[in-house]
Order: sequence, then structure tokens, then C-alpha cells
Amino acid sequence: LAQAQVTNRLSTATRKQLAAGSGQHGDRIQLRRLMLPFSDAESTLQPESSEILYGTHRHLSGQWVKYGKLSAVVFVFMAAGALYATHSGPKQFPVVDALGLEQLNSDDPCAAYAFLDLVKVVYNNLGNKGPDKGPEGLVYEANALTPNGATSRPLYITVNCTNLDEYTPYSAEEVGLAGKFGSFNLKEGTKAHLIFKIYDKDTWAPVRINSQQFSFFDLDTHIGEVVEYVKLKGITSYTVSTNTEINITQDTDGFYTFTATQEGTGADNPTNPTLLTTQQKNRAVTVDFQNFDGFEAEFGTTAVDGSISPRWFKWVGRPSLLCAQNPNGILDPQNPGGGSDVNTVTVEEERNCWFIVPIFNWCFPKFW
Repeated sequence: LAQAQVTNRLSTATRKQLAAGSGQHGDRIQLRRLMLPFSDAESTLQPESSEILYGTHRHLSGQWVKYGKLSAVVFVFMAAGALYATHSGPKQFPVVDALGLEQLNSDDPCAAYAFLDLVKVVYNNLGNKGPDKGPEGLVYEANALTPNGATSRPLYITVNCTNLDEYTPYSAEEVGLAGKFGSFNLKEGTKAHLIFKIYDKDTWAPVRINSQQFSFFDLDTHIGEVVEYVKLKGITSYTVSTNTEINITQDTDGFYTFTATQEGTGADNPTNPTLLTTQQKNRAVTVDFQNFDGFEAEFGTTAVDGSISPRWFKWVGRPSLLCAQNPNGILDPQNPGGGSDVNTVTVEEERNCWFIVPIFNWCFPKFW
């Protein structure tokens, strides 16, 4: 099938399936039944699996009947403990995502910004590399959170690969999420051209957000020769640190390319998108999309003969460079959310500049 047909099949078919109802086995099974061949889809509904994954309510109900008195006593003690914890501990905002990517409380320096929170990977067959079987694509379950978690809208994020012949992940099983980050990985000398789209979780209707920021991390090199880069299309601004190690170029096809210049190791990788060292900020970029319903990106690396160097790419749907704190303390006491050591350049401004002086962010205007 042509790439467009494969891509459309993933999104259109899943939309129709979920619009008909989540079914007794939930969205995960509905997605798998839809995307897998019939025999494989049926195998995901074996009685043993159903009993373990979806028979929890029946199991607990049976235990309650069998051990009713003991359960009642335990319940009383648990309720008393919960009441004590509620009134004795510090007040917290509710946890709004299943993985705990960020608990939106007073300790979250990025709470004042919108957050596209990745909850889990629902389906993973990016580039037809598995591990799931069926149509090409990657599907995240996510929440679109407004500032301070005031509202939350459940979404699906789909990612489709358009260069199927070139895409070569180092480990397809590790594509999707890595701790608190979205994650892709590649063998050196390869690239992944990806299309991101967002949909309403209940109806699969396309969703549009007024403004959404993304941050990309850990752009570095290996032995100075295997060089990582990220290309993004449709951004309205980008933010880098004042001492950024990233080289930024604008391509004629509408892409902005962010290329690593300094060598790194696994020891200096970020583990928390809201807690970044100076070096980690120097190797990151935050971008903004207006009237956002998705974006086009390319993740890639150069190659060196005889070298085997898998490369990982981390990202989140929030503006980490504008708000992340430093592990050794807040960067600027007057700006506790961070962001005082960065420069933001709007794409429209850059189009009207012959060049922009780094650090000072001065525009040398075009006269033609």
C-alpha cells in the first residue's frame, strides 16, 4: 500500500472503531482488535488474559463476599488513615496522569504553562518495525492540560513514519516512552521522518489547540563525528539557552534544523524535563506552534565508518527551557520558574533579519 493509505488506515479505522464504543475490554483491546489481523486480534482476548486484565472487579467482588468481615475492618482502618493523611500533610493538586509524569502541585515549576502529557503508549508499530503487528504507526494516550491543570482533555496522539525504507530503530521495543519523556531511537547514519497528529480520545475527531510548546533534549555528538539533529516544520518561535551548543539553520523547505555540536555521554542525559543542568539546557530547544493540530519532524544522525552508536531522542509537550529549574538551585531568585538564561526567537522576526546576533538577540534587518 502507498504510505498515505497506510497512514489513513491507522487513523480512520481506529476513529470508527472507538466511536462505536469502548467495548467490554477497553480501548487497548479495541485498538489491538482493529489494527491486528483477525486471528491475532482474537488471540489478545484469551480467557486467561481477560481474567487477569479485565476480571479485576469480579475477583475483588468475590473476595469481598468471602471475606466480608475482614474486609470491612481493613476498610475502616484504611479510611481512617486516609483521613489523617488528608488533614495532616501538605495540600496537593490532584494527580492528573497515570504515569505521574508531572504531579501538578506547588513543586512543579512548569505548572503555569500548557502541558501535553503523555500517559501511555497504546499501540506501537512505528515504521512497521513492531513490536505490535498491524498498520504502521504509533499511538499515545495523552492529556491536554491547561495552565495549572485547570482543565484536562483526553487525547490520542498518532505518529506515522513516512520514510519506511530508511527508518532503522536501534530498539523498536523502546520507542514511545522513556521515563518522563517521549522517546525515539535510531541506529547511527539513519533518520525518521515523522508526522504527529492529535485527536479527541472519545470521538477521534481532529483537535486544534491555540498554542502548544514542545521541548527536545540531549542533542549531542558521539566522538565528535556521529551528530544528532532534529528538523521541525511549522514552528512560530524557538527558544535556546544563551550559551546554546546547538547550531540552528533555516531550510528552504520550511524546516528549522537544530544540530548538535558538542560530544556527550549517557551520564549527562536529563532524567526530569523540569530539572535541567546548565549543560542540559545548552543541548535542548523549546519550540512553539500556534493553531496546533500536529507537526512534521525529522530525527536523524550522521554516520562514521566502523562505529556502532545508537542514538536516543527525548521530548516532552511543555516549554522546559522557559520554566525548568537547576538541580543545584533556582537559576534566578526573581524568576523562580527559570527561563532567565534563554533567548526566544520568533520565526516571523527571523524572516525579516539578514542574521540575528546570538546572546544579544539583535536583528540585522534585510533591506530588500
